[in-house]
Amino acid sequence: DGLQVFRRVTVDYILSQSDKIDSSYISDVIKSVDAWVEPLIRQLVNEYSGSWEHIVSLQRVALQELSAPLIPVMDRITVMPLIGTIDTERAKLIMENLLEGVIKHNSEVVLIDITGVPVVDTMVAHHIIQAAEAVRLIGSTCILVGIRPEIAQTIVNLGIDLGKFPTKSSLKKGFTKALEITGRQVVEHERKDENIEKLIDSLKGE
Repeated sequence: DGLQVFRRVTVDYILSQSDKIDSSYISDVIKSVDAWVEPLIRQLVNEYSGSWEHIVSLQRVALQELSAPLIPVMDRITVMPLIGTIDTERAKLIMENLLEGVIKHNSEVVLIDITGVPVVDTMVAHHIIQAAEAVRLIGSTCILVGIRPEIAQTIVNLGIDLGKFPTKSSLKKGFTKALEITGRQVVEHERKDENIEKLIDSLKGE
């Protein structure tokens, strides 16, 4: 914008310093100024566009890395927390990361946490089902967790069948189920101070 203003001011100044007012002379002045200013404008736009595209590409890569992370939380158990809207492009990334991560981490169970997904419509549910089915085909189990009451009601109203894989309302319940699938469970141990109290009581009894 600044260069465009500078071009107009330059043309006006040159014309004001000349006694010639015929159209051919005005046209020559405008062409001469354009030949001087246009290369500057093109170079400025190209430099800015290149820098902007580079920044956008870096942001796109960073966003892709954060949009579908697969986190190994325990031997043979991984979690994929999803936050935000899921579109077709992101669904493909979720599928790729799931399959690569399951093989890389030798996962038997994958927990897909949709607590941070604001809306689950037919398309989102379809993508999740596809991802879960793909995980099942390579020998692992997919558990969908973070199903809030309003999302559960939406799924029922849409007639979406999620019966092919386990679903839990929270990540904690899903993780407990994952432990059961992998042949483990959470066991509460007695606190050390309780053991000491029992020992003192036994000594008092003697």
